[in-house]
Amino acid sequence: FILLLPIILIEFIFKGLAKLFKRRNKAFGDKEFYESLSIEKVDIMDGVEFEKFLKRLFIYKGFAVSETARTGDFGADLLLRKDGRTYVVQAKRYNNNVGAKALQEIYSARAHYKADFMIVVTNAHFTRQAEVMAEEQNIELIDREELIGLISEIKETLKEDMTKELLSQIEAETEHRLEDNYKYRI
Repeated sequence: FILLLPIILIEFIFKGLAKLFKRRNKAFGDKEFYESLSIEKVDIMDGVEFEKFLKRLFIYKGFAVSETARTGDFGADLLLRKDGRTYVVQAKRYNNNVGAKALQEIYSARAHYKADFMIVVTNAHFTRQAEVMAEEQNIELIDREELIGLISEIKETLKEDMTKELLSQIEAETEHRLEDNYKYRI
């Protein structure tokens, strides 16, 4: 028994870590997020759902993301951090074009949050006035076409990750079965 104790402990630790990893992935909802990755799904989201969707999208792009308060957010919905830089994001899930007002809001948010960069994301398009203002104020605009591109990029990455995870689970199960079969043959 004393000789088997270290082996039992190691197996217990690995099984515990595997369960924790599965639970974390399940809580994070990769499959559900993957299924929501389409512009058609975005078009039927409400504003809060769109913000949460963008939060996940930016996390997959490697950003640390935090949400601002629902009210009194000073014009920003999300704060992004990456490589020592801070970004403020205004999310606009609209049926019509986004005008200059959204850019004025994100401009004030930049000062409040002491951000380095400003981004306005929409599932629609921007008015010409908004495009001019964005160029003058150095505000990044992500319109419908760019959002579709981001969605496609993240969807492909997720597809690869989920395939790798599934293959590794199959390999682990196969290895476990082989070990079980070997144990019973001895």
